[in-house]
Amino acid sequence: MSEIRNRRLQLSLSQGQLAELCGISPSQLCRCEQDEKAGSEETMARIRAHLGLGVEAKGRALAVRVVRRMRLRARPAERTRRRDSWLRVLQCHRGWLARLGGPTLPGWFREECDCDSAPEFLSLLQLLVAGGCAVRCSPLALGFLQQPLLCSDKLALGTRPIPCIHLRLDTLELIYFPQVSMRTSKRDCRVDGLVLCRAGRRKCWLVVEIDGGGHDGWGDEERTRWLGLPVVRMSADSVLRLEFVGELRAELKRLLKI
Repeated sequence: MSEIRNRRLQLSLSQGQLAELCGISPSQLCRCEQDEKAGSEETMARIRAHLGLGVEAKGRALAVRVVRRMRLRARPAERTRRRDSWLRVLQCHRGWLARLGGPTLPGWFREECDCDSAPEFLSLLQLLVAGGCAVRCSPLALGFLQQPLLCSDKLALGTRPIPCIHLRLDTLELIYFPQVSMRTSKRDCRVDGLVLCRAGRRKCWLVVEIDGGGHDGWGDEERTRWLGLPVVRMSADSVLRLEFVGELRAELKRLLKI
């Protein structure tokens, strides 16, 4: 089995889905899977970039340009729905926002990322106040291989960049991806945060879940097994007390044994 086909199956992508992502026909993709010389240099770079595969030195610059052009374009109706969800949180929790102060999330971030509750919104703002920067990154390009990640339409995400917050806390560097969906062996799950944490040569991927007052914990242990990742559970109360960053830093240091 070719490297491209093997990687495509690992990410639960059909030939039609990958071909659509790469802007080629399924028959052309089929030929490229059978013989990598069947496609042009740019086509092969695009395919390998979407699959998170390495490229030869001469094609690396081309692959970087291809990845930079990739953007997860939401439909107009979906952008409006997401924008409205952020506006509802803003209108209902002006007091908390005034107390927090500091920067806010850029418009493109709010159009490309869901917001289900005030604690989720406030947790992101606290990361910004602590010195974080809103950017786009690809979890797959950063080495996340544990579970296939999904777009909002349930198709595989591939290496397309999604909104995240990059932050340094003392000796820790973290990249926080809010509201990420992934396909486990049992079912599709959406988590409040997928985090890459690095400290020197040590690094780990983990999930952050923000539990509201009505959360009873039923099914948490089983869901953690499905995810196959460490899960850090934060209470909504700690977020509303503006203690999210401090508690997250303590948990990350514990996981990395710093």
